[in-house]
Amino acid sequence: MRSRALVALPALLLVLFASPARAQQLECREVEVEAQYFNAYECKASWLPDGSRITEEQRKTVNAIVLLTVVAPATRRRQ
Repeated sequence: MRSRALVALPALLLVLFASPARAQQLECREVEVEAQYFNAYECKASWLPDGSRITEEQRKTVNAIVLLTVVAPATRRRQ
């Protein structure tokens, strides 16, 4: 399930930022959270081509999408 969610994640990020040309690479790294249950993904935004920074609200939205697509399905299976 996690691999399917990770395949869908880039498409979700493109929807979030509206255009692949607008948002530069979003860096994500796997972080361990309660190792016996699941891994989460922590994301940090990079600079946009116009020199502005991706906002904190956008970063929180990205992390929420990651949690919904990766963590939530994993925790439901374990219950």
